[in-house]
Amino acid sequence: MSVMAMKWVESLNRKLSHCNVKTVPGREAVYLQATLPCKTEPSKHKQQQIPTGLKISNPSTRETLRVLAFRLDEQLELSTFSWSCLLYTSPSPRDQRGSGMA
Repeated sequence: MSVMAMKWVESLNRKLSHCNVKTVPGREAVYLQATLPCKTEPSKHKQQQIPTGLKISNPSTRETLRVLAFRLDEQLELSTFSWSCLLYTSPSPRDQRGSGMA
């Protein structure tokens, strides 16, 4: 990951209260990390990483990642996070084509 990308991730993480963006050294994959309810036992919580399917080298990643991170942060703050709704947090390529975003 480039120095510029690392600084951008650090800057974004400073703005988040309940989750953060995580990258794995030597890989381009980007994750959201937070303490979340366990899928099988929602009353229990643990630190988990959510794969975003985004690559840090992709120019469109930053805006999409920023939106996803702030959305998750807000859901955690308001206690509205749900694993069943997680499927709808990331726009698919089909959604982007239909909305004129791509």
